[in-house]
Amino acid sequence: MLFIIIFVTLFQYGLMFANCPDIGDIQPCSCDKDSKNITCKLNNEEIPDLKAMFATIDSKIVDGNKNFPSFSLINVKLPKLPEKLFSGLKFDQVNLVGITFTDNTNRIDPKVFDGQQDSVKQLKLVLNDITVDEIKSAINNLQSLETLHIYDVKQLNLQENTFENLPKLTNVYLENVEIQTIKENAFKSLDALQLLSMRTCSFNKVSARAFALGQANHDTTIEFNFNKKFNVPNIDDKCFDKIERSVTILYENQLSVVSNTHPILDENIFTTLLKQSKENKIVAKIDCNNCGNMWLINEQWKSQIDGTVCTDGNTIYKSYLRLCDQTTTPSNAFNIKSNNLFVSIIFAFSLFFYLSLIH
Repeated sequence: MLFIIIFVTLFQYGLMFANCPDIGDIQPCSCDKDSKNITCKLNNEEIPDLKAMFATIDSKIVDGNKNFPSFSLINVKLPKLPEKLFSGLKFDQVNLVGITFTDNTNRIDPKVFDGQQDSVKQLKLVLNDITVDEIKSAINNLQSLETLHIYDVKQLNLQENTFENLPKLTNVYLENVEIQTIKENAFKSLDALQLLSMRTCSFNKVSARAFALGQANHDTTIEFNFNKKFNVPNIDDKCFDKIERSVTILYENQLSVVSNTHPILDENIFTTLLKQSKENKIVAKIDCNNCGNMWLINEQWKSQIDGTVCTDGNTIYKSYLRLCDQTTTPSNAFNIKSNNLFVSIIFAFSLFFYLSLIH
């Protein structure tokens, strides 16, 4: 029975996608006969006319099936990405990695993905030589796009509704990105958004309502893993304001939100999120030796920070945070343990000295 299921699945897969083109038509690229994936991976060599290659492949497909699982362009030099690059071919996934342009004028045509509006579901961009401003118009034509990956971008500016007209976009991954600005309503138009992953990003300026989201019948997770600084003086206290759906802020490892060089979760920033709805949550690993995180053990937030623990894995309610008070500053939080120990030692010596006298 299992053999039959596997056979039927492979048969359907074969019907779903076109056969690989002839080797002579696709050089210097290649096509895997099993997966049907087309890849142009060169050692920074130039392909003079990629569009002509796709036009040739298109013209030789006679059975009508022009669908392929993926196309990857890796470490290639090109004059530009022209209008309707893929001719009549269609791809479920497109990967553009490490492209170098030999023509610096109009490098990416806004209609480069024309013909792909109903096919591309995943787009992966490693933009070491491309700005998001250059390619966002092309991205916003992909009506079927479900997952967007953007890696290795310097000086990314996310304006209001940077990504729009993408009704199916569910997952956005920004990784190893230097984010200069996130403007108000940068993600507001993404009605289907369920995951915004911003791991290993650095942040310079984040405006009020930068993470505002409209109403939806699903939750959204915003994922951070701050290996770089989240510079609090340039992060507006209301950056999580105007969120109209349930949101969970997730930190895979220790969050380092930096305030006066002390790693804390800034109370003003994150209570803005928690106050909007009891369904909003924070799941994080925090520095429990820093009294700047004391606000998290307030009973008011207990149901909304379930799962938040200290970096050593202990519960925050049995940590040194409970010894903090309003006069304790973040900078002396690390001294709580040593101060208590010092007091205990003095008390013990005093008691020993007193007992020695009376005997």
